[in-house]
Amino acid sequence: MEEVTKSSSYSSREVEERLGSATHSAHKRVDIDHQLRADLLQNCSRTSVEGFLDAFKIEGLEETREWRRFKNHLTVKQDNLIRAYLERYKYVRNEQQYYAIFAAIANRITQLFNEYCGGYVRRRIRFLGLGNQAVTGSPSYHCGEEVHGTGSGLKPDGMVILLDDNQARLVDETENSQINLENSSASMDLDDGLMLKEWDEKAQELNKSLTEGVRWKDCLLSVEFKKRSSTSLTTKSSKHSVTKPFTAPAKVPSHTSLKRVRDDDDDNERPRKTNKRARNPPSKTRFSKPHMQTADSVLQGDSVTPRNALSKELRSNEVQLASYALETMCALGNRAHTFGILLQDFSSTLWFYDRSGAIASAELDFNRDIVSLAKFTIAFSAMDDTRLGFIDVLQAPSNVKHGSKAALAPLDLMDFSVTCGDQKATFDQLLDRRFSFVGRGTLVHRGTMSNSRRKVAVKLSWQVCSRRPEWEIIQEALDGGCPERYIVEVIAHSVHCKLSEGFRGAIQGWSSTEMYEDRELRIIITELLEPVTNLSGLPDIQLFVWSTFHAIYYLDKAGIHHRDVSAGNLGYQQLACGRRLIKFFDFDHARKHDQKQSSRHFTGTLPFLAIDLLLHNNAPYVVRFDYESMMWTSLWIVVCYEDGQDQYGAKDHPLIQWFNPQLPMDHLANNKLGFMSQFRFVLPSDPRLSRARDLFRPLVACFDDGYRKKETPLDETLGGFLTPKSLRNVLLEGKWGECDQCLLPTCEQCSLVDDGHLLVII
Repeated sequence: MEEVTKSSSYSSREVEERLGSATHSAHKRVDIDHQLRADLLQNCSRTSVEGFLDAFKIEGLEETREWRRFKNHLTVKQDNLIRAYLERYKYVRNEQQYYAIFAAIANRITQLFNEYCGGYVRRRIRFLGLGNQAVTGSPSYHCGEEVHGTGSGLKPDGMVILLDDNQARLVDETENSQINLENSSASMDLDDGLMLKEWDEKAQELNKSLTEGVRWKDCLLSVEFKKRSSTSLTTKSSKHSVTKPFTAPAKVPSHTSLKRVRDDDDDNERPRKTNKRARNPPSKTRFSKPHMQTADSVLQGDSVTPRNALSKELRSNEVQLASYALETMCALGNRAHTFGILLQDFSSTLWFYDRSGAIASAELDFNRDIVSLAKFTIAFSAMDDTRLGFIDVLQAPSNVKHGSKAALAPLDLMDFSVTCGDQKATFDQLLDRRFSFVGRGTLVHRGTMSNSRRKVAVKLSWQVCSRRPEWEIIQEALDGGCPERYIVEVIAHSVHCKLSEGFRGAIQGWSSTEMYEDRELRIIITELLEPVTNLSGLPDIQLFVWSTFHAIYYLDKAGIHHRDVSAGNLGYQQLACGRRLIKFFDFDHARKHDQKQSSRHFTGTLPFLAIDLLLHNNAPYVVRFDYESMMWTSLWIVVCYEDGQDQYGAKDHPLIQWFNPQLPMDHLANNKLGFMSQFRFVLPSDPRLSRARDLFRPLVACFDDGYRKKETPLDETLGGFLTPKSLRNVLLEGKWGECDQCLLPTCEQCSLVDDGHLLVII
């Protein structure tokens, strides 16, 4: 799992990947603001409005006569409707109207752009003012099942949605009737509000029909409003007074020279170079090479401010907007990035979000600079799909039109396919979806190979580029003598979409050699295994511990520490004869023994972490940590699962003291130490633990005695109590290796693998 810090304040990346595949989740409203605030403080930077908007440029558009006419309509001619809405926007106090009026301004800009520059429109969009309407959030998934309690019902103030053909037709009909209304009322005084009232009624009716059933997968841009400042609530002027809320700027800002800055997304670690393998940027996206600023500063307006100034400026509304971005990126898992806009009165801040963090612009006054707001607004209808954030490696079914709503925002990704190397797989079922903002954002589907019809697992994850791909670690383990029976079979793998070469790079001008946590999309196709949580009977648990022990032993002999032994990273293959082969299938965080750990973090899934890792976050990794995680994992399965079904939620979980993310790490360690002592000497009240006590007590005693009698804080063998040989003797004495599988006859598949029951360690 991801590297985590010894702290009681966890980011969403840390919480998601510390909890890993456990059936509880941190995706709760009570926790989400806490997590996102940590993410924004650690992984956010600011840049100028000019630098931010340059990434939204549509190639060739601003040199055309159509653009000049569109811009002239906004600034010189001053569109009557926009002027009237801006005037109303000044004085409105009702929140629902506040949202609706801004949406009306943005939709009018989009309508004018469609009229003047229709040849550049790639898709139809609509700004919606939502207010109190809850938008259904996507839950986390584990082992093909929805994780209970992980859905959400956030209420964004507004959003931009993608329209399908029927919705676009409805928008056209409404706008045409509004145009007729405008033409027939051209001689009317707009300040009387008569025509504007009728226009609003038509817009509200349209908005109501479009918001029915809207989901986060449809969102292209999230909108959040701050509370209006008291100074803005002035008394409305006479209806006959003439006001001009915005005028053409005396000097249009130049977009030829950019002021960019690195987002030093290093999580308080020193920068380091990533791997040198070149990645090509998306073919549809062309970005210029901008001028770069220093690594320890960020731009705000035209001035450079220290990076730590962000912590003083972070507001609850910024955290709330980030929660909308989180929902959007995790709705289907087909987004590399997304966008947001934060408004207070006429001041707006533009936001960009991806798996490496967030970038915010300086404040933009759209009452004075309507053109900049227009550039931001129209980009959502004119940018290509890749720049909009959609991952182009996911291919829609052949009967779905490319670029349509059905291709970009379907109900799910079933029947979508992905090409990995020379192999192609089609998605059948969602197995795992991790809910996180900064981090890997892992997505796992069961799939079918196009050529052989074989059932496989397809994993997509945004990995730190400097981290070695898991398929390389797997091959080294096999080359080092680890039997194939303990490691998942890799069918295909590929690398795509490096963040530094996409939209983030366009905003800040990063290169991969200057980023600490540049991420890339990695895809791996493996054999499909059954989850080990199905092994909830004691004979099955015996098999699990016996096989996992040998897998860890052989990996260690091959010079590899797995570093994340957990219920979510092990599965089993069912052979024709009834035998089961326990296998590791996730090697994202495995490392060679001689690989230096340059950070101050450790790795693991929180409920299964070794006690010494909880107490010493900079501890050098040793193999006993993997063995201890094996013990915690097996106890977890015994307590939490029955017939493959999870028996508890997060609130009533009997092992909550192992993983409560609000507790300091040393408290979690003490809770585990207390659990071992109590398990040995007091009959557990939990009936499942009580039944397993005789089997597990010698194994638990081995670790408990070791922690009690170790001479140094980081004793590699816990005073000699924990060596591969001593641990295997404990398992042999408890007859862990004598499970039901020994009585099964062998089959042809068995002859291809090492039995594992007769292995001898010398």
